[in-house]
Amino acid sequence: MYLEYWHADSRAAFVAKPYLDRAMAAENYATHFIVLPARPEEAAELAAAIGRRLGQEYEAASWQQTMAGLVQAMRVDSIFGYITLAIIFIVIFFVVMIYTMLAVYARLREIGILRAVGTEPGQVWRMLVMESVLLALVSVVLGGLIGGALAYYFQIHPIVFSGFEEQFKQYGLVMTDMPTAFAPLVILRDMGLMFVLAVSATLYPIIKVNGYRPIEAMHHV
Repeated sequence: MYLEYWHADSRAAFVAKPYLDRAMAAENYATHFIVLPARPEEAAELAAAIGRRLGQEYEAASWQQTMAGLVQAMRVDSIFGYITLAIIFIVIFFVVMIYTMLAVYARLREIGILRAVGTEPGQVWRMLVMESVLLALVSVVLGGLIGGALAYYFQIHPIVFSGFEEQFKQYGLVMTDMPTAFAPLVILRDMGLMFVLAVSATLYPIIKVNGYRPIEAMHHV
């Protein structure tokens, strides 16, 4: 069978098994047995257990051992993915901080008046922090629900890049549909992390504004 994909055609040939058995005189012979575990994450432990039962005459290996190059590439890709995610979170942190700085400074005269009529700095602090917590909570919940709904939808209905089959083949990709991965635990983890980042980004502007004296805050332009 010809795949019209030079990278695969130069390394492998797909023929009918009965024909190959006759050509190689290999009827009722097998060189490999593939076992699919109920829990794929336990493939290494299963391979070790099978190897102990089979003895030294046969070899049992997990897919991580037979495809060590792919495992290494997956680890490198995961590292770069975490680095990219960290950069995105840092950018979001400073964007939220700048927006909060502008929003709080726009209310500086209001805060100065509250301080002038007897409001304690701790009360102003708690008021601004509670506002920040409520806004962050609403934003994170809405973002998580919308993002989770989109991830679930595109997991069932993958994004199809029609017309790019040849370009995909050049990178070793046979299928042109790209499904998303709907992982509720990952979504909840990122929601919690974004909530902490959003609240943390507002602390510096609140501390900065709360340090003004009432007369300075009321005359701030």
